[in-house]
Amino acid sequence: MIYKLTYDVQLPSMNQIIDSNRKNKFVAAKEKKQYTKLIAYLTKAQMKKSIEKKVDISCHWYVKNRMTDKDNIAGGIKFLLDGLQEAQVIKNDGWKEIGNIFHFFEVDKDNPRIELFLTEVEE
Repeated sequence: MIYKLTYDVQLPSMNQIIDSNRKNKFVAAKEKKQYTKLIAYLTKAQMKKSIEKKVDISCHWYVKNRMTDKDNIAGGIKFLLDGLQEAQVIKNDGWKEIGNIFHFFEVDKDNPRIELFLTEVEE
């Protein structure tokens, strides 16, 4: 089974996350909590089911422009996985629950978003 989730948000880049951590660990912790809760909320609105099987994840990052490097964009995976866990879509984000993670990047200046595909893995 494949599940598709769409998030009409832009998550902080890895450089922004590092910058927040350097400035103030309490502000950084608050931001992580805020983005994790946002993803959990948006996930619950789209999916009511828990996935019991291991999943491969494909992240399709649609960004406004090419100003941010791909590795910085992909840092948002932390918020996505933690949000899926908080929404109780996955039990945990460890090796037993998450298989492979794939990242794809496109520019869409009119509709930046993240599309997440969760594919159940038969073991």
